[in-house]
Amino acid sequence: MKREFREYEKKNDFLICVDSDGSAMDTMEVKHRQCFGPCVVEEWGLQEYEQQVLHIWNAVNLYSINRGVNRFVGLLLVLEYVNKNLTLIEGLEDLARWVESTKELSNAAMLRYLEDDSSPFLQKVLHWAQKVSLHIALLPVEERRPFEGVAEVLLSVMDESDIVVVSAANPDAIFEEWELHGLAYFVNQMFSQNIGSKDFCISELLKKGYDPNKVIMIGDSMEDLEAARACGIHFYPIIIFKEEVSWSRFDQEALGRFYDGTYAGDYEQALIQEFVEALSASYE
Repeated sequence: MKREFREYEKKNDFLICVDSDGSAMDTMEVKHRQCFGPCVVEEWGLQEYEQQVLHIWNAVNLYSINRGVNRFVGLLLVLEYVNKNLTLIEGLEDLARWVESTKELSNAAMLRYLEDDSSPFLQKVLHWAQKVSLHIALLPVEERRPFEGVAEVLLSVMDESDIVVVSAANPDAIFEEWELHGLAYFVNQMFSQNIGSKDFCISELLKKGYDPNKVIMIGDSMEDLEAARACGIHFYPIIIFKEEVSWSRFDQEALGRFYDGTYAGDYEQALIQEFVEALSASYE
């Protein structure tokens, strides 16, 4: 699987960009509940506040408009809450400074940054991120599966559309999961956090000669929607708690509109409104 833009070749007029965690793969809940949140508690010694920390981690990263943000952004949001409401987190400003200044929110980018900056706090952040990746890799296969209907949809579109994974997740996890379940067969390329932001990846793909009206981003987060808007392409939402229904609707209804040019306008806006309302009401 080629991983660089210079190696990518446009084969079809239509391009379908697909987010991985929470969109194609039913992995958001298990990764955040069993890996991300618990590793925060362990790394920063927050066992005294474990229930509150896990609650706010899930609220921010699963059940809010911040769902699906990059792991370092999610960590910053949660630790800022902990610092303000529970206990002092010394050195937090180092993470805020890096998140605001870096062009690449990835483990590799932080490792390069630390070659010139010996911030003890960022060393902890990197250790946390590496530990999360290890925990994810150890999750049972049956807990990292695609949503029902994903493979069938990808099979049905692969002859008429180029298919690219555009994700903010760790690249190793994406490649392992998509190959493990046979989804990599349908995909032209996979781009992840080590390449750049989602809007950067999409903008680079558009340079290959695609008409933006023939490009769509399938995703479950506001980050996916914002990337699509920034690049002037269509967005199709995978709605929280209705993921399999969303894939079925894409197959039975939205895909035909995308191909015949009737997707934009009232139809797309109605889907986006439903998506935003579902995210806003998802945490109880």
